[in-house]
Amino acid sequence: MDGAGSDFVAKVQSVIWNSLSSILELQGQRDKINEHRVELQATLDAIGTSNIPQHMIEGIERSRFKLSANERSIEIYDIAINIAAGSLLQLARQAISMQHKGRARCPRGRRVSGFDVRDLIWYGRNQSMHYEQELEKPTGPFFKKLEKDLPVQFPRRVPAASHAKAILDLLGWTSCPSLIEQDMHDLMQHGASAL
Repeated sequence: MDGAGSDFVAKVQSVIWNSLSSILELQGQRDKINEHRVELQATLDAIGTSNIPQHMIEGIERSRFKLSANERSIEIYDIAINIAAGSLLQLARQAISMQHKGRARCPRGRRVSGFDVRDLIWYGRNQSMHYEQELEKPTGPFFKKLEKDLPVQFPRRVPAASHAKAILDLLGWTSCPSLIEQDMHDLMQHGASAL
């Protein structure tokens, strides 16, 4: 395994691990906020809206405000997580471009839920960097297939949103970080056919 892409991967290895660490840390913080949001929502649902004693109204309003703040925090965490995930996909895509001068000559890599690792990285990076354009033109065939085959992981959203974290999850990179090294090693091989 040698070449410009391999050299690039070696140079940015610490950036890759730091990016993954940041993603996992942000996800943990997001999950804690979501647990609190679920508890608050359950409490408010149990209380209901009718026949609330006057002395409880102020506390309920504070809980509603906290619930709203938690929902906003989750949205902000989702944006931050997807930005970090998109940067990780950018590094992987850059290595592919440097090693193979584009996608077509790059090995496909392993299959994940019917998709090639190479394509998940390539199209995942593109979607994460340009998702706002989905409002102007339909999602490409690759993401239409993801949305059809895996609708829970890749829901159609309006307004559009980055799917970078969902791509990393699908690749298994967030649950088994050693797959990053394995996949990048496989994709950096020379002479592989994309056919």
